Amino acid sequence: MAGYGYERADFEGPVSFGIRPEHVATGSAAKAAPVQLDVPVSVVEPLGADTLALAEVAGTKFWIRMEGETDLKAGQSLGIGFDPVRGSLFDAVSGGRV
Repeated sequence: MAGYGYERADFEGPVSFGIRPEHVATGSAAKAAPVQLDVPVSVVEPLGADTLALAEVAGTKFWIRMEGETDLKAGQSLGIGFDPVRGSLFDAVSGGRV
């Protein structure tokens, strides 16, 4: 992760990618993001000022935080986007940050 002080050029092995729910964009911001996906949503949880949606990619579930209320329903697809620079890599075996 160049520029964030976490780069480990010496690491070898499988990794998993993690990103905070607030760093996943929806709507027009998703369409402008470097990585864009359509994901199935299994849970929508309105929290007042925010709404959380539980989505899945390649068998991995993750939360998306959206501002305000939404008409999104469980079972629908949601267009998301993110900048991979905002994410982190983790050792897939130990779970430690790489």
